[in-house]
Amino acid sequence: MVDAARGAPAASHYGPMSDQQWPTVPSSPEAPSDAFLNPAEAQFCVLVEEIVGSGESARWGLGETRSLRTTRADARATALDMARTFSPRHPMFEQARDVYRVNEDEYIVLVQGATSTFHFRVCVAELI
Repeated sequence: MVDAARGAPAASHYGPMSDQQWPTVPSSPEAPSDAFLNPAEAQFCVLVEEIVGSGESARWGLGETRSLRTTRADARATALDMARTFSPRHPMFEQARDVYRVNEDEYIVLVQGATSTFHFRVCVAELI
């Protein structure tokens, strides 16, 4: 919001605006600025997040993981394959599946069972 009379940021209902910026952590001179790891040493993982447990103990959690010492492109191909073929814990008796690509590294999969519908997420991550 801008205070039209002064051309300055107006106070919000969260309190007055401050001229101070958020503190930042100075970068380390030893750390590379463009990547955490040497690309030749990179280790990619394909992670599956799904409903684990059942009944009262059902929760969203990390299901299967696959570590790959390969390129990101190969990890993306593995993630797409898992989105199409992975058998989630829920639902039982899969009837239909819709795969949605969220971005190049992430898929959401909607699985229709005999009596209920669940979803799981497949994503590519770099192990740091």
